[in-house]
Amino acid sequence: MKVLVNSDTNTVLNQHYTRGCYQQRNKYLVDNSSRLIAVFNGDYKSGTGKTIQYALKKNIEVIIVHTSDNNLPIEIISPK
Repeated sequence: MKVLVNSDTNTVLNQHYTRGCYQQRNKYLVDNSSRLIAVFNGDYKSGTGKTIQYALKKNIEVIIVHTSDNNLPIEIISPK
């Protein structure tokens, strides 16, 4: 609760859990951001993967910190 008390603003999208609340939260975050930093395992069907795709569709810069075992630990994708 200290985070809520010490924050400048609080935005409540839902009072209770709903089936689509995580997607709604992710969409809100992207729609109100100029950059997305995502810790990502490479699964584009996951919530994080769909959020990355949405951010790119909205021409928002995406910084991906890969958790999978590859040679590219951090990737920056700039809007086209």
